[in-house]
Amino acid sequence: MLKSLYTRIFTVRNVEWLMVILLCITALGMPLSRFLMSTGTTGLAVALVISGNWRYKIDNLRNNRFLWPIIALFLLHVVWLIGADNPSEAAHDINVKLPLLIFPLTLGAMSLSRKQIMIVLQVFVVAVVISTLVSLGVYLGIYTPKKPVDNIRDISIFISHIRLGLMCLMSVCIVAYAWRRNAAAMKGWQKIIFVVVILWLGYFIMLIQAATSWISAFATAIVLFVLYHKQIRWQFYGFAVLPIALVAAVAIYISGVYSDYHTIRDTSTSQPELTQQGNAYTHYQDNTDTENGYYVNRYLCPEELASEWNKRSAIGIDSTDRRCQPIRHTLVRYLTSKGLPKDSVGVWQLTQADINGIEAGATNCVFVEKSNVYKRIYEIVWEFDHYTKYGDPNGKSVCMRVEFFKTGVHILKKHLWFGVGTGDVNDSFAQAYIELNSPLKPEYRFFAHNQYLTFAIAMGLIGLVLALVCIFAPLFIRKSANFLLVTFFTILFVSMLDEDSLTRQLGSIMFAMMYALTLLLPKTETENNL
Repeated sequence: MLKSLYTRIFTVRNVEWLMVILLCITALGMPLSRFLMSTGTTGLAVALVISGNWRYKIDNLRNNRFLWPIIALFLLHVVWLIGADNPSEAAHDINVKLPLLIFPLTLGAMSLSRKQIMIVLQVFVVAVVISTLVSLGVYLGIYTPKKPVDNIRDISIFISHIRLGLMCLMSVCIVAYAWRRNAAAMKGWQKIIFVVVILWLGYFIMLIQAATSWISAFATAIVLFVLYHKQIRWQFYGFAVLPIALVAAVAIYISGVYSDYHTIRDTSTSQPELTQQGNAYTHYQDNTDTENGYYVNRYLCPEELASEWNKRSAIGIDSTDRRCQPIRHTLVRYLTSKGLPKDSVGVWQLTQADINGIEAGATNCVFVEKSNVYKRIYEIVWEFDHYTKYGDPNGKSVCMRVEFFKTGVHILKKHLWFGVGTGDVNDSFAQAYIELNSPLKPEYRFFAHNQYLTFAIAMGLIGLVLALVCIFAPLFIRKSANFLLVTFFTILFVSMLDEDSLTRQLGSIMFAMMYALTLLLPKTETENNL
C-alpha cells in the first residue's frame, strides 16, 4: 500500500515539477530572502534523496557529464581538508560550498525541458525586479530600513549591491535571450514590457554604482561580439570597429574624469585677508588637499561658516551628517568643490539641493551634480589619491582591495604549491595582517576579494590550476555554447576577479545554479562550437 502510494507520488514527471518548484523558491530567495534561498536549496537535496527513480537519475547523470567538473570543484575543497588546523572553520567552508554538489547532482539527475528551465529563470527575473523596486523605495525615502543608509550602495537591503548588480545583469541577459527566441510570436505589449525591464535594470546598475557589474557588462559585450559577429546582419567590417570604439570611449571617459580631478582650478597667487563682513580669513598655504581642483584649506572663516550654516540647516555645525561624518568638514569640502569661500557668502550661494546633499554626507558637488558613472569613477580616483598620499585605505572600497590582495599574495608566497588548506584561510589572513602591520582596521580585515587568489591560498598553485580546469571544463565537454551560457559564464568568471564569490552561500548558489541551468539548456542550431 505505502509502496504503491510512494510510486504514484514520485513519478518522474512529478519529481521534475517538484524540482522546478524548489528551484523557483531558490531563485525567488536569491535577491529577496536568505530563508527562501536556503529552504529551496535544502529541499532540492532532500527531494533528490527521497524521490527514488535511481536508474533514471543515474542515466541522466551519465548523459550530463559536463556537470561533473562542478562536483569535482566541491571535492577539491574536501580533499584539501587534510591537515586542517581549524576543523570548525573547515566544516563551515564545506557547508558554504555544498551548492557546488547539490545543484549539479540534482539538475544533472533530472531531464528538465527548456520550458521548465525558463520558468525558473523568469521567476528569478521577477524577483530581481522586485528587489530593485524595494531598493528604489529606500532611495526615494518611501521605505526606511533598520540599517542606516550611508550611501547609494546601501539601498540594496536584501543582499550586497555587488551581487544585486550582477543579478540585474543576468536578468537583462535572460530577457534578451527570451526575446531573441520568441520575437516572432511576441505581441506588442510583451515587447514593451521587455524593453521597460531591460531599461530599468540597466538604469539601476548605473544608479547603484555597481562597478563590478559595469566591468562584467563590458567584458560580456566583447565576448558576445567575438562569438556572434557573423550572425549580425550589419556589414562586418563596419561593425568590427565597435569593440575598439567601446574600449576607446571608456578609456577616454575615465581619463577625462582623472584629468578633471587633478586639474587645479584655483590658480590665484595671493588670497584676500578679510571676508566681505570684515572677518579674517585663514589660508594654509602648505596644505595642498583639493576638492574638484580647489584648495580645501584656504578661504577659511570658521565663525561665519558656523553662524550662517546654522541659519540654513536644521543640522548644527557641530553635529554629523547622515553618513556620521562631522558636518563641518563635509561643508568645508563641499564649498571648496564649488569654488566658494568658506564664509557667509559661500554658505548663502548654496542651493537647497546643495544643502540637502551636504546633510546627506556629500563632500563634493560632483556627487550631487554628475552622473552615477562619473561619480563612481571620481570617487575611485579620490580614494587612490588619498591612499597614495596618506597610506590610509580604511573605508575606501577599492583601496582596501589593494591591501587584501597584497596580504593574500604574502600568504601565497609562504604556501605556494599546496596552500594553507581548506578552513585555514581565515586564520592565515588574520595572522598575515599582523605580520605585515597592516594599516587596515580590524573591522576591515577581510579575505582577498579575488576568488582565484583565494583558491590559490587555500589549495596552492596546484589547486588553483585544478579549480580553473573544473570551471572551464563544462564548456568544452558540452562542445557548444548558447547565448545564456556565454553571458552567465562571463559574468560569473569576471565577477570572481573582484569578489570571493564562493566563500558565501549566495555566491556558491549563484555560481552552481546558474551555471548548471544554462549548461542544461537544450542545444539549438545557432549555438557556437567551442
